[in-house]
Amino acid sequence: MLIRCLYLVSFIICLQGCVAAGKGKAFQSIEYASSQEAILYLYRDDDTADFRKPDILINGKQVTELPNKTYYRLVLAPGRYNIQTKWAWDVEVPPIDYDLELVGGETYFVRLWAGSKDEGLIITGIPSYPVMPDMSFFSAAFLQTEDEAIPVLSKTRAVSAN
Repeated sequence: MLIRCLYLVSFIICLQGCVAAGKGKAFQSIEYASSQEAILYLYRDDDTADFRKPDILINGKQVTELPNKTYYRLVLAPGRYNIQTKWAWDVEVPPIDYDLELVGGETYFVRLWAGSKDEGLIITGIPSYPVMPDMSFFSAAFLQTEDEAIPVLSKTRAVSAN
């Protein structure tokens, strides 16, 4: 009985995450920065911890949560920024800690990725706890070109700030 209850609770949590992730406006086009500002697109399209969403912090301040298959657009003053992810206590994905220098008039694309690996193979679509022995999780941030970012962004939806 207890196991059934745990499965039911896990299923409900999963459904809530799936519904919440698709609420924003679908990505349509890049907005470019003026010479006095920089635009930063943060986006996530991994499948690991699909129904979980990390907090996104810029210079230590939480700006949003980033569900899977979503993006968040920020307009920032030129300067140095620290981008971090913070997952819930029960998610074994390590945080991202990424520094980036933004220049006025430029648009930046940072892809945030979380995954699991076992003996060098990436395994996607698994629960937040490992189900296989010796499985570990990783996370990464990739600065991408516009040409690399557009195909991924075109499959995402916007999230709004908290």
